[in-house]
Amino acid sequence: MFYYGQRKGGDLTIAATESISISGNQGGYTSGIYANAFSDGDAGQVGISTPSLSISDGAAISVLTKGSGDGANVTVNAGTVSLTGEGRITAGTSGSGRGGNISISATDRVYIRGEGLFSRSGVFSNTSGEGKGGDIALSAGALIVENHGTVESESSGQNSGGNIGIKVGRLEIRNGGTINSSGLVEGKGGNISITADESVSISHEEGAAGFSGIFSIGKGKGDAGFISVAASEIKLSGNKSQISTSTEGSGQGGPIQLNAVDIYLAGDAVIKAESTGSGNAGSIDIVSTGLLSINNAAIATRADRAAGGNINISGKDIQLTHGGAINASVAFGGGGGGDVTIDAATLVLLEKSNITANADWGFGGNITIDADAVFRSEDSYITASSNREGQDGKIIVNSPVQDIVNAMVPLRESFLSADELLPERCETRDPEQAGSFVIDSGEGLPPRPDQLLH
Repeated sequence: MFYYGQRKGGDLTIAATESISISGNQGGYTSGIYANAFSDGDAGQVGISTPSLSISDGAAISVLTKGSGDGANVTVNAGTVSLTGEGRITAGTSGSGRGGNISISATDRVYIRGEGLFSRSGVFSNTSGEGKGGDIALSAGALIVENHGTVESESSGQNSGGNIGIKVGRLEIRNGGTINSSGLVEGKGGNISITADESVSISHEEGAAGFSGIFSIGKGKGDAGFISVAASEIKLSGNKSQISTSTEGSGQGGPIQLNAVDIYLAGDAVIKAESTGSGNAGSIDIVSTGLLSINNAAIATRADRAAGGNINISGKDIQLTHGGAINASVAFGGGGGGDVTIDAATLVLLEKSNITANADWGFGGNITIDADAVFRSEDSYITASSNREGQDGKIIVNSPVQDIVNAMVPLRESFLSADELLPERCETRDPEQAGSFVIDSGEGLPPRPDQLLH
């Protein structure tokens, strides 16, 4: 459906009782459903309703506006939605009109799988003109994004990119899958808000191309958007698994907000907010009401030439192990290192883990820790320093239990054998009938030292 007039275009509604399948292209023509506006009039609406929607092999549902009229909105209601083999749902604007919104509601799941780094499938909202990008709203029992599948909002024009809102039971991002918002020129990147009733899992297998995760990027004058994730459990594993905001230009880096019961980071996974341009790095705020585990992984803010972002963590039990790190730093410029604030019941740093707020030329950031107990191994450290002309930051630890490095003793690597310590029973030494000795009450002691208490 193509509309060139000044009046509003007609609506397009498709309902199927079993399924809708859109697939393939031939002779340069791509299979799909299209609603485009090329003039001053607004495009009509596109509605899809079916138990199963499948888009594959380069096919698409696409709405585009090139004039001053607003783009069409796309609404999908389905049981399952599958986007594979460069299958796409796209809303874009290259004029002054606003890009259309995309709304997807699936009672079961949405599955998005690309075919490689340059063969992506997904849901896309793009603006390359004066108009604001359309928003993406997605709700499902489960959302699975893998192998360079994506949910993406991009602004390469003068206005802001659209926001991405996701509400699911479970979110899985793996092996190059991304949820991404970017502002490439003057426009601000859109915000990303994710709510999962159960879990958010980001994983990346060794050898898989690209990165897996949730990203907000600002490359020009526009600020990066913020990232907000709320779930019962958040888990990142693998050396290219990330939740990240970044700015490469004069725009400000976006903040990151995480709220969960348990948060697990492992295998070089990272949550980071960074700046490689003149804009300041974003901040990171984390609330964990259960366990926050940082095992050979990092939570970090970093700025090359501007001010570092702050890190604020509130949790019940916070554990840094095997080189786990919480870092706020400035690499080269004169901006101050970000501050690190931690409020926890227990804070544990073991096996070369660290908490730092360092700056190169500027002032080091401050580190404030409020905890009932702080446990730190001898090879782990907490520093707030300025390497050159700046002033070191302050380290304040408010805890009744701390500095127990000298009191920690490693456990034996091997356990004693109870059988070797105990003598042979009298009955074993004398083949004849032996007497007996009965203990009426052990008062809680087990019959053998390698058994549990009664």
